[in-house]
Amino acid sequence: MHWGYGDVHRKKKVTKMYYLELLGCARYLAQQTGTFTGHSVVAVLTGQQKLMTPPLQPVISQVKTSSEQEGVTIDTVMEFNRKWKSVLLQQGKG
Repeated sequence: MHWGYGDVHRKKKVTKMYYLELLGCARYLAQQTGTFTGHSVVAVLTGQQKLMTPPLQPVISQVKTSSEQEGVTIDTVMEFNRKWKSVLLQQGKG
């Protein structure tokens, strides 16, 4: 298969659509909990450190920012595990 410029461009467009769809679903779930209290209510876990780190396309950056304001966090599995253990230790359950 030949990967020309059009194929690479199409792949980037599809990847962008996946990011936007993922964040849209996470925002929807966060909104279903009612009023945002300042604590994360939905966590998007990824195995890739670079999934949502700069440089991001402007539209993805805007959606990411508004998602975080609505209670969505985006973490790697390792970061989430570390945070979860920290919470358990603080509560005396770890």
